[in-house]
Amino acid sequence: MNNGITQPRIISGSLKNSRLTVPQNARPITDRVKTVLFDSIRDIIDKSAILDLFAGSGNLGIESLSRGAKLAIFVDSDKEAFEVLKKNLSRLKVEKSQHKIFNLDYLDFIKTYTGNFDIIFLDPPFKIQNKLKLEPIIDLLAPNGIIIYKIEDRQRESFFIPENTEIVLEKKVGINILIFIKNKE
Repeated sequence: MNNGITQPRIISGSLKNSRLTVPQNARPITDRVKTVLFDSIRDIIDKSAILDLFAGSGNLGIESLSRGAKLAIFVDSDKEAFEVLKKNLSRLKVEKSQHKIFNLDYLDFIKTYTGNFDIIFLDPPFKIQNKLKLEPIIDLLAPNGIIIYKIEDRQRESFFIPENTEIVLEKKVGINILIFIKNKE
């Protein structure tokens, strides 16, 4: 199933060292990038509501639950990713009360869900990154919520955020950049 792709592992928390199955077309976030990301949000992850858009294997949402998040919503339009995600959640015995999964396009999900998420992870497929609409995603944030968007270094020049938002942190890790976005106060 993993087609030579390294199986990501959960780095910390109750599910530490658990391995995740990944869809064949996946490019999982590396442990190094994930470590930097979660070190940056260490103080806000506990009891938070998470939205993992473009969830793939569920790597970021499951890591969040392992570290004490109260709820993770997983969204992926890819049928294979959706099936892999269901299997990962089942195999790791993640409580049904702690997660919901949707096999939907992100825009269709946004139309049907009101949000109020503390943390939204965005790691979209490369082909979507230049077309991704951030405005409706931002409306899903809780008042002090944050979006963490992973892009490749070469895409940074063409990346813009909506008017009423601000970048509160930016971290470069290898060829990736993690951009932390909040609504302006």
